Amino acid sequence: MTLPAWVTPILIGIDVLIFLYGIRMAVIGKKTYGWFLALAFLLFCLKEALPYNGMALSTTVALVLTIAGLASALFAFYLIAKSLPS
Repeated sequence: MTLPAWVTPILIGIDVLIFLYGIRMAVIGKKTYGWFLALAFLLFCLKEALPYNGMALSTTVALVLTIAGLASALFAFYLIAKSLPS
């Protein structure tokens, strides 16, 4: 699927904001899920930013970045859900 040219910078910006939020929660809030959230969105940002800047990624590398990012994000959301009062 090909995205319009204006979509990719917006997605990269969202990834960077969530990455910074994850770092903030990990360092200031002492929350473990912050590191996993930051890692997930750093991987997503790399997957989007490298091709946007002209560096071609092989399909295998893109797939590994996506799967690792999804695994990290799912674990972060699991930790968030576990920390909520039941």
